[in-house]
Amino acid sequence: MLLLKSPNKITVNVPNLYDNWISTVVNGMVPFLRSEIARLIPFYNNGLTTAADIDLSFAVLLDNANILNRNKQPIDTGGAAFTIDRPTTQQNLIDNILNGIPDIMWASTLPRH
Repeated sequence: MLLLKSPNKITVNVPNLYDNWISTVVNGMVPFLRSEIARLIPFYNNGLTTAADIDLSFAVLLDNANILNRNKQPIDTGGAAFTIDRPTTQQNLIDNILNGIPDIMWASTLPRH
């Protein structure tokens, strides 16, 4: 029978391990999102580069009127945030979604040991 022991508390620094784990996760979020979205965009509209009409609804996702855009201006999240049959291409997805993913500026301030 194999007996497992817990780590020696004197030699394991749990706060340091936790700090490193959090830093790794947060610093990996944006690269992961960018790589996955870049991987999925070629499948949009069956791989065609022509536009497909889609319905956009940001009111459901952005129901807080205090959300700011990149220019620090409030986003209107009212009924006007719904668009029907908007022609959208792969390039639109690249320009407006993929290239619009901001860096997590405070991630570099997270402690690492």
